Amino acid sequence: MSERKKKQDHGDENIVELRIAGHPVRLSFAAEPDPTAAQRIRNCLIDSFLRQDEVNRRAA
Repeated sequence: MSERKKKQDHGDENIVELRIAGHPVRLSFAAEPDPTAAQRIRNCLIDSFLRQDEVNRRAA
């Protein structure tokens, strides 16, 4: 899935840069966890998966 993965350290954040399906993606991780942000990201990922799965089922 990822062609390249590079990890950087910028002060109090860890940043991971990778390419997914040819698109550059930059993930940054704060030193302290944020449960609200984690829940929002989880919900977005689940929603994206469900939408993609629905499209794939219609095409089949």
